[in-house]
Amino acid sequence: MVVIVLKGADNFVGWKRNLQMKLASKELDEYLDKAPAVILSETLGRIVTSEEPTPAEQTKINEAGYKCHHKAVTATTLIYNSLSMTVQNQVPNDKVDTKDPNPKALYTWLQQEFGATSVSRQSEVWSMVWGVKVDEGEDPNSVLASVRSSLAELGSSLPADMTAAQLVEKMSAFAMLKTLPESYALLVLGSGSDRYVARPIHGAQPGAPRIGLGRVRTCLRAFSLFVLIPGTASRDPPLL
Repeated sequence: MVVIVLKGADNFVGWKRNLQMKLASKELDEYLDKAPAVILSETLGRIVTSEEPTPAEQTKINEAGYKCHHKAVTATTLIYNSLSMTVQNQVPNDKVDTKDPNPKALYTWLQQEFGATSVSRQSEVWSMVWGVKVDEGEDPNSVLASVRSSLAELGSSLPADMTAAQLVEKMSAFAMLKTLPESYALLVLGSGSDRYVARPIHGAQPGAPRIGLGRVRTCLRAFSLFVLIPGTASRDPPLL
C-alpha cells in the first residue's frame, strides 16, 4: 500500500483515509478511536479468571498487557512515520511517548491541527468551495474533484448529532462573514458576552465603519468564533 505523507491541512483528507486503511490492514484501527487503557480493559474483561488468578491465568493477563502496549507503540509509530518532517516537528513530545503510547491522542491532535474541526480551517475550506470558478475552456473535472474533496473534508468534521438547522446556521455565519473585506476582524467582547462587533483592522480604508453583528449572534455562537484584533489582550479585549 502506498503511504500518503501528511504535509498539512491541504492533504489531510487523503492522508486520513490512507492511514485508516493501513492501520485496519494490521488490525490496529481501533487505536484511532480508543485509548490503549480502554482497549486493555476491554481485553482483560474477556479473559475468564478465578477469583484468585492461577499462574496460567496470570500469564494470559500479562500477555494481554504486553500485546496491547506493543500494538499501541506500533500504531503510534505508523502514524508518526506518515507525517512530513515539518509536521513531525510540530507534534508535542507527550503525543509520541513510546513508554506510554497513545495513538488516539496523537491522531486527535493531528485532526485538531490539520483537519476541518477547527473554525479557521472550516472557514478556509468553505471559502475554497464558494470561491472556486471554472474558466471558459478549462477542464472542469479537476476543479470539481477539488470541490468534492473539500466537501468531504467538511463532512467528516461535522458532529454526528448535528441537525440540518444547526448546519444551516453554521453555513450562514460563514457566508455573512465572507462578505466582509479582509481588513475586518471579528471581536468578541469579553468571555461569555453576546456582543459581536466586526471592525476594521490594519490596512482598512480610513473611516471604515464598525459593523454590529447582532443579527448573526446565534450563527456565531453555533461554532464559537473567537478572533481578536491583533495587538489587543486576548484576556481583556477593549469595548468598542
